[in-house]
Amino acid sequence: RKRHIKNILNRNQEWQGVKYIIDLETDELILDPTLIKEKLNIQFSNTMAEPNENYTLDEYMQRWLAPDEDINPEWWNNLLKEITKTEVIEIIQKLPNKKAPGLDGLPYEAYKILLYAPVSETDTQETTGLDVITTLFNAAMNTGYFPNEAKKGVMILLPKIQEWAGQANKVRPITLLDSLRKIFEAILAKRITKIFNKFPILKGNNFGFRSGTGTNVL
Repeated sequence: RKRHIKNILNRNQEWQGVKYIIDLETDELILDPTLIKEKLNIQFSNTMAEPNENYTLDEYMQRWLAPDEDINPEWWNNLLKEITKTEVIEIIQKLPNKKAPGLDGLPYEAYKILLYAPVSETDTQETTGLDVITTLFNAAMNTGYFPNEAKKGVMILLPKIQEWAGQANKVRPITLLDSLRKIFEAILAKRITKIFNKFPILKGNNFGFRSGTGTNVL
């Protein structure tokens, strides 16, 4: 994936974003940022499938989340247990540097520094960034609430070709998410992986979330 994006961008040249586009119907050069946004919205709206009005999300979830009699509910007990500081440290310390952040503008490097940085202090106790992050994660786990702002991302467009010529159909969107959200999700993903490796939940040719497996074992 990294190699693919690197080839797209041609790292020798810095991609400045969509500064202009060519109207595919009129061949008109469009420089106005508002018109560019409108044209891109139309482009991506036309490429998305129309929703099935006769099929609701609730029906979909009921269909796929129905209890499986072969799965012991107790197997999931460790998934929602209290998040420990050790788990937070393990994930943050392994995060790569120089990755683009989401809307909050905080890259992974900021959280590596924040881990042991004091954020408040009393006569008897010092509170570090690690304490705050762990508390936030456990609050989300206990309440089932995750802020809507943290669910938002920044969508940027990358050219599919090296020589950008303004064609709206020659860009692909990617979404940049907040680092804190990705740290939280990484902790849960690691727990899910351990559960799938320990218990026979995934069966047959389903290799997702199972470390050390792949389609080459078929």
